[in-house]
Amino acid sequence: REYIDIFLRAEKWIGEIINMEPEKCDDLKWFELDKLPENIVPEVKQALERIKKKVNFSEIGWGN
Repeated sequence: REYIDIFLRAEKWIGEIINMEPEKCDDLKWFELDKLPENIVPEVKQALERIKKKVNFSEIGWGN
């Protein structure tokens, strides 16, 4: 299998976030980039760190 994750930065947000996959995720919350939870998925943490550094593109290669 191959996956592509796309992360976008929103300047404004109106409304509440909604968990559309409750069988996969038990909670959704907003966090400041400096105060991420300890149990964050490593790939997401890496993407957020790169967004914080204004890196527009990056990739992770996975071995077989």
